[in-house]
Amino acid sequence: MLTCCVSFIFGKSIDLLMLCGAAVDHFVFVSDEELVNLVGSKNDWEPISKSQFLELIEGKDFISHSGGSGINLAKGVNSLGKRCAILSQVGTDEKGGDFIAALQAEGIQTHIKQTDFSTAGCVCFITPDKERTMRTFQGSPPNAKFELDEKLFIEAKHLHIEGYLLGEEILCLKALNLAKKHGLTISIDLANTFIVQKQKDFILKILDEYANLVLCNDLEARALFGKRARGSISEFLKYVDTAVVTMGADGSFTGSKDQVVYTPAFEVSPKEVTGAGDLFASGFLASYLDEKPLGECAKLGSLVASIVIQCVGAEIPQEHWELIFKEQT
Repeated sequence: MLTCCVSFIFGKSIDLLMLCGAAVDHFVFVSDEELVNLVGSKNDWEPISKSQFLELIEGKDFISHSGGSGINLAKGVNSLGKRCAILSQVGTDEKGGDFIAALQAEGIQTHIKQTDFSTAGCVCFITPDKERTMRTFQGSPPNAKFELDEKLFIEAKHLHIEGYLLGEEILCLKALNLAKKHGLTISIDLANTFIVQKQKDFILKILDEYANLVLCNDLEARALFGKRARGSISEFLKYVDTAVVTMGADGSFTGSKDQVVYTPAFEVSPKEVTGAGDLFASGFLASYLDEKPLGECAKLGSLVASIVIQCVGAEIPQEHWELIFKEQT
């Protein structure tokens, strides 16, 4: 466990440094029967090839946004007034250029390398029960050869590593060691149960040796420790200072060595639930960086998550951000 409290560091120009993949998300509404015929299962995530990705979106009506879990999180934190920088990788194709331009238009620093590979894409199938099933062509995410500019770590207060990158162990350790060297606080999320099961030993290592904060949902907690929600908090706290476990409409538990806080979810009618975890994390992190009490961090996370699930995709329109700001005041 890396013990360190969050403190304001004068002279830092980056509040959140995000290391993550980048993908163009494609949202497709389907019936349960269509979903089974297309992918054979429901409410899960799997990596797929480029040809499989193109086959899945061929002839489909879809809504697309620049995305990826870490990108969604960073955009949320940025919209809440924090200065964000993104370390990632996209293709040299038109989608890659558009992806970078869209983030820059939002005022986010982009340290995004363009490679000869195609930009990653995700198909998010949404069924009538508002649930999502995801298949991702991962393109060329940052890997061991990805160069990390140490100056960014000198200028940053906090590093977050997206769970979907935890398979890139060499890259993650390079980033974590730079963050530790320059006194950044560190958080990770756990992506999904597929990643947790595959990378369990590595996850426990970095939680123990580097991370201050972990964010996950109850299914990911169960995949790691065999316990869900409240029961997993004590397990996480053997490794980190602060742990957050979300339970969708059932709220969340947040724990530290001094307390465990339950925060209810806001009651809303969702259109679909894509981005709920990412935007919860953005609200939580924005407050965490301001050293707010854990209950306030989780409340803002719940509020932002409740707004995004009333939209399609992980994009929150500006008028909805204005509602969030009013709710805070």
